[in-house]
Amino acid sequence: MFRNTNIRNPFFRSKKSLNHFENKTQSIQWLLLNKNMNITLRANDIFKSSIDAVESRVNEVFQTGRYYYDSRYLQFSLSYKFGNNDISVKNRGTGNEQEKERILN
Repeated sequence: MFRNTNIRNPFFRSKKSLNHFENKTQSIQWLLLNKNMNITLRANDIFKSSIDAVESRVNEVFQTGRYYYDSRYLQFSLSYKFGNNDISVKNRGTGNEQEKERILN
């Protein structure tokens, strides 16, 4: 992203530009043990590119700055689903079957 601003008046002149570089996030996921175990590895700002570069000129004084906000991290997560996946569900009739037929007709 690049933004350029100009401020002009008889007593104060300013020119400012801001460059912002986007960061790169990557993740990979493994499903194991019949998809009951999930392993995820995630990295944020891999290339250390979350930097703001600012250049400004105020009343003919030039200023420059580079600001780095550390947002790098590496995340590891492990989850496991416990329980029975083979649960059989039996449909039961609830209520009065004659009433249901009367309503549908």
